[in-house]
Amino acid sequence: MKAMHQLPPSRMDGAIRWSAREIPLSHGRHVCGRVAWTPPTQSVPVESDLEANAIAFFSRHAGLVAIHAQPFTLRYADDQGVHRYTPDFLVVYDRVTRAIVRLGFRRWTVVEIKSTSLLKRDPDAVSCRLAAVRRLLGFATVVLTECHLRTGRARP
Repeated sequence: MKAMHQLPPSRMDGAIRWSAREIPLSHGRHVCGRVAWTPPTQSVPVESDLEANAIAFFSRHAGLVAIHAQPFTLRYADDQGVHRYTPDFLVVYDRVTRAIVRLGFRRWTVVEIKSTSLLKRDPDAVSCRLAAVRRLLGFATVVLTECHLRTGRARP
C-alpha cells in the first residue's frame, strides 16, 4: 500500500500515500517509543506521552481491532494552496458502542492528538486537515487533547 497516486486535475481532489511516514527514534525532549495493547497483542509506535495515553484511551473501548500510527499522508488542495497531512492514528473497531459514537468515533476513525495549547494556536488548520480526510476518504475524524483523554470527551 505504499503507492502514491498522482494529483488529479481538480485542485480540490487529493492523493494518498499509505504508511508513508515512520516514527523516528527519540532525540531530545520528546518521547518516542512503542505502546502495547491487547487483544491482539501488538504495539504501536508513538511520538509523545499524549499519544501513549491515547492508545490506552482507544483500548478502553470494546471492539478495538486495530490501531495504525501515522497511517497515510494525504495531499490535498484548498484556497491557500496544496498541503500535506499525516494523521496521528487510524483506529478500527469491529463494533462501536454508543459511548464512543457520542465522542465522534465510527468503525474507522482518523484521530489527531494535540495538546490544548497547540490546538488553540491554530484550530482552523486542524479543522481543514480533518475536513480533507472526511471529504476525500470518508473516514470519521476526532481531535483528542489531554483534557479529552482525562474526561472521555472528544471533539469530532
